[in-house]
Amino acid sequence: MSEEKECPIRINLALAMLQKIDPDMLTTDKRIQNALSQLYAARNILCENGCAHMDDEDGHNETAQKLKDEIDEMIKELEQQQDQEQNQDGDSDSNSDQNQDQQQGSGNSDSEQSKREQELENALEQQEQDNMEERSDAQQDYYESQDNDGGYGSYGDEEFGKNW
Repeated sequence: MSEEKECPIRINLALAMLQKIDPDMLTTDKRIQNALSQLYAARNILCENGCAHMDDEDGHNETAQKLKDEIDEMIKELEQQQDQEQNQDGDSDSNSDQNQDQQQGSGNSDSEQSKREQELENALEQQEQDNMEERSDAQQDYYESQDNDGGYGSYGDEEFGKNW
């Protein structure tokens, strides 16, 4: 298959894989792991046969390379989120005795914890919204870069004797 046909197919497949990821559902480590697996698979599809390049900007399809770079950013953000959650889990185990002491000695620790939880939720929501906007922009850029025929090619009289 030629590069002209193969790269748009790979891009569409990668975009379809990204659509399967629901940012609102990335609340557990297992779900984050599943999303990361989807992102790695989508990135690998773009890098097969050189449509995008894994390590630099040398892919032969600019749109595939841009989408691959955006996927790399999503991977980085999810890995950071996962690390933060793991650190919080570890911190909560080691600080449980301290938290009990603080709760006994201070009546406002619950409100401080709730405030921090709300800040984290707001930051996560903003990150998810940013990811969705980036994904939407990537899709729109891709579709705007396609020919008027939607990237499916022309089936004119000279090839098949009919106009489709």
